[in-house]
Amino acid sequence: MGDWVVVLEFSGFRGEHPFELSVVQALVERLREWHSSGLYNPDRYAVQLHISADTVDDALKVAASYHEHAVRAVGAMADFTRAEVLTLDEFEESWHDAEVTVTTLPGGTAQALISMEVYQATRSLLSAATPSDVTDVLVRFVLAVGGRVNVGQRRNVAGMVSVDISTSPGEQLHAMAESFSVAGLIMERWLPPLIDDAKRTLVLLGRLR
Repeated sequence: MGDWVVVLEFSGFRGEHPFELSVVQALVERLREWHSSGLYNPDRYAVQLHISADTVDDALKVAASYHEHAVRAVGAMADFTRAEVLTLDEFEESWHDAEVTVTTLPGGTAQALISMEVYQATRSLLSAATPSDVTDVLVRFVLAVGGRVNVGQRRNVAGMVSVDISTSPGEQLHAMAESFSVAGLIMERWLPPLIDDAKRTLVLLGRLR
């Protein structure tokens, strides 16, 4: 019996409606027995499971079956896109071998992007009416600047910036981007104050109830 890490990716669009972060959170919670984590994007999502099986084919079949049951339980719909199966050793090596990329933008493009996205996120927090709205603001900011959102337990990855953006009890959300990339630099500089603003917004919402 071997240890395998299986990643399953799915298209999240149905008609014109983007996939919801809450559904990915629900799937990860349903699959927690297999040390699950998820990757969210409005047009797709991925889940990662730790599976014990004899062969790579068995690991993929088992993981796909568990995911199918979880999808039915939460009432989600998605199109299968791709799968990747790694041994546990290969998976651990992939974390340590993560490449660091440096992205440069001409002139003041990067600063303009920072100012606009921070402004939009701050304005959105002012109009947030529920804790879910607050979470959505942080998620949209991360995606807008080129980062990605992981659902599940945080993992330290070489060459990656990882910021906990969980603001409500039970949430396990982490923003990730390559270190020294534009997205990574923006997140390191601007996510901490935005998270502080988000938490203050939650306090104000609690007082208004």
